[in-house]
Amino acid sequence: MGQAKGKKPKNNRSLWLVTGAAVIAVGAMIGLSIFLTNKEKAPEPTAPTVAVKTDAEVKGNRNQQGNPTAKVEIVEWGDYT
Repeated sequence: MGQAKGKKPKNNRSLWLVTGAAVIAVGAMIGLSIFLTNKEKAPEPTAPTVAVKTDAEVKGNRNQQGNPTAKVEIVEWGDYT
């Protein structure tokens, strides 16, 4: 609006240089922080191993666990209809 007809806008080369330098600096800081935090790699997680009991080990009844002469007996009732 305030420019006369036929004049080109001023080229802000210095603004582009400062913006580019800032982007490069931020990228370098991010890259350096990632590099420094990943120096020591954590060991790979492993899944715990669970021993599966055979029928002979559970004496043919997989629905009961523990001492059969225990003082407390828990009975679960369920209706899946």
